[in-house]
Amino acid sequence: ELSQDGALVMRLANTFGGVNYMTDSQRGFIENWEVESYRAKQV
Repeated sequence: ELSQDGALVMRLANTFGGVNYMTDSQRGFIENWEVESYRAKQV
């Protein structure tokens, strides 16, 4: 079942132009945003 799900994800990704990995800058933004969001809720 897991391999079937993975195959479906790859097929759907190819339908939309393939897999696009995030750049380090994009990944850093998300990581820092999540941390900031969590911190703000704790105050």
